[in-house]
Amino acid sequence: MPAKKIFFLLITMASAWLVPAQTPELYFVNIRGKVTSAENGEPVPYAHVINPRVHGGTTTNADGYFSISLFTEDTLI
Repeated sequence: MPAKKIFFLLITMASAWLVPAQTPELYFVNIRGKVTSAENGEPVPYAHVINPRVHGGTTTNADGYFSISLFTEDTLI
């Protein structure tokens, strides 16, 4: 009987170690923003906004605004 308890305890501990505590939740989101100059706060027209994960991106309009779709784990440059 004690061998069964020890075996059960070892199996339980091993399975708890193999299962991650949290899984990241990825969502597809649409981001809208405005690129402004750090020097004077003026909008930056036709600037490139890049998502390095997909090697693509978008460009701001004449007023510095942009819109892009990406996953929550992505970053923009």
